[in-house]
Amino acid sequence: MSFYAEDREKFEEAIRARERKYGYKRGSNASLTKPKDYASISESDFADPVGYNYPIDKAHIRGAITYWQHIDHRKAYSDRKARAFITERIVRAALKFGVEITYDPKDPDYAKLPESLKKRMKGYGQKSMLEDVNAFRGWQEVYLRAQDESKKELSLREKLEALREQRQQLETELNNLWKEQQIETKPIDEKYNEKRKEISPKIEKLSSEIEILQHAIGEEIASV
Repeated sequence: MSFYAEDREKFEEAIRARERKYGYKRGSNASLTKPKDYASISESDFADPVGYNYPIDKAHIRGAITYWQHIDHRKAYSDRKARAFITERIVRAALKFGVEITYDPKDPDYAKLPESLKKRMKGYGQKSMLEDVNAFRGWQEVYLRAQDESKKELSLREKLEALREQRQQLETELNNLWKEQQIETKPIDEKYNEKRKEISPKIEKLSSEIEILQHAIGEEIASV
């Protein structure tokens, strides 16, 4: 075994040890050793201490937040435990250093955070502006629809009353003709029969239209 191979095996064993220690599998972006720029940063100051990614000390926490907010950067971790572990460490570090971090309800990794952490993040439990706008639009649509239905019902009722009035006038006209016929005490003449034949179908038609309208506005059908 070459010196290089011996070193690589040593580093591989070290990363496997870190996997056991922290309870998650390395990501595809894992480094066997600390990157040169992060050489002075302790293992505990990495959000991903297994792969030496995302330093979360005071000098680097803002960068860690920015990188981790991009979902594409998380695709390197097939292990869900890894994503949950890294997310929580970044959030805890941000809160520790007083760095504002915004809760995103659509982010599945944020959703799995402990409630105690989510409550300390900006925007948690608050509706977004878009949600407020959509809620207002939804309410507005319901209101306008109710207004339209109310106007429609009023229009139907007005039409219903007009039909009832027309029917009442025809019935009154027919009744008056009948009374005149009775007063004159003579056999029913042709004029009355013709008038009755003219008026009766109109009354029947009006009664049918009234019944349809009553159904349309949900009114109990009265006997006619």
